Amino acid sequence: MSRLRNVVLAGHSDSGKTTLAEHLLHATGAVSRLGKVDDGTTVLDFEPEEHKRKQSLSLGVATLNHDGYEINLIDTPGYADFAGEVVEGFEAADAALMTMDASGGVEAGTERAVSLGRAHGTAALFVITRCDRENADPAAALDALRMAFGTKIAPLHVAIGKADSFKGYVDLVHRKAYVWEGGKRRETEIPAELADEVARRRDQLIEAAAEADDDVLAKYLEGEEVSDQ
Repeated sequence: MSRLRNVVLAGHSDSGKTTLAEHLLHATGAVSRLGKVDDGTTVLDFEPEEHKRKQSLSLGVATLNHDGYEINLIDTPGYADFAGEVVEGFEAADAALMTMDASGGVEAGTERAVSLGRAHGTAALFVITRCDRENADPAAALDALRMAFGTKIAPLHVAIGKADSFKGYVDLVHRKAYVWEGGKRRETEIPAELADEVARRRDQLIEAAAEADDDVLAKYLEGEEVSDQ
């Protein structure tokens, strides 16, 4: 049981929950081919009506193994009529992945997911999805999350580009940049034009860490370097 984790995926309808789950299952070798919602080939949308509507209508559960842990992904529908399924997902979950479309802003399903997470005391990560979609702006999406839910929303990544120009991200913890080429991730230099943004976002991350830990707060206030750990 100590090596088991239940993770609920929640967010607004059509924000990429099932697609995220499919990529996690594929990346960890749980499935050999990558399915698509539009093609009706994902693991977690298996009912004929879900294939017809191209959206989740009920809870779906799939298991992957990573780093010695068995992780159950609990995919929930985003459509408001099936909110009861989302409640059930949070009841069973240790943690949550909350998806938000980079072009959609904070929507009703996002607010519902956060409210449930807070009510259950669930640790959560936001995943900003569809950063390459038309009108997508990952930085604006992050700012919208912080404005809606407070500065405890701390950035871990900064996108490189947006919409048509989106090509990778900067890891704010380790201060490394990665771009995607031909489906493969490659480490690269942090783009010079992002230097100020990376510094500002890393400060936001450190401030959030300082609010949660007295030792980090003391280092932060005294101007000492805060370690990656």
